[in-house]
Amino acid sequence: GDRTWEVVGTVLGEMPDVVALQEVVEETLEVFLQALAGHFLPVFPADPHREHYFCLLLLRRDWVLYSSNIVYFPGTRMGRHFIRILACRGGRVVEVVGTHLESLRKGSQERRRQLKSLGRVLERSQAGLAVVTGDLNLRDSEVVPGMLPRDVVDCWEYCGSDPNTQF
Repeated sequence: GDRTWEVVGTVLGEMPDVVALQEVVEETLEVFLQALAGHFLPVFPADPHREHYFCLLLLRRDWVLYSSNIVYFPGTRMGRHFIRILACRGGRVVEVVGTHLESLRKGSQERRRQLKSLGRVLERSQAGLAVVTGDLNLRDSEVVPGMLPRDVVDCWEYCGSDPNTQF
């Protein structure tokens, strides 16, 4: 609908290097592919019908995609997964992970396991920079010391916590 086309307009207006979307459904995927495939390389599950909705990463076409994979969290009850890409531009290799962690209060324990799993992905990254994006569904009380590698930072906070970009 209209919201999908607003997202397309924002993406085309901003032309970011990477776009990470969650809760994509088949009809919005079709719109994104039609409108953005000329500028972005889409990465999404091979079988998007597996779940009601899924994650989508869009990599701007002036990047070189080295690899991509989709990993489903083993304990998920909601079909949650992450998409991992390794890409390069201007000699800089970057790993980007897009995800949507388990929702709701009852998903708290699984969500923490999923976050720890992403921490291990970051620790093993061979890229000069690794970024996790998406809807983490975290409550402040769920983030405990040692859950993530100690050099992990919140990019939004690191970049000044612009209230215009807060959700």
